[in-house]
Amino acid sequence: MKHRNRLFWLILLVAGVFLVYSTESP
Repeated sequence: MKHRNRLFWLILLVAGVFLVYSTESP
């Protein structure tokens, strides 16, 4: 389950960065 949790956090981090990048873009 640890691997799955790590993958979940990785996807969440990528989604957060993508969201911030999209918002930061003019």
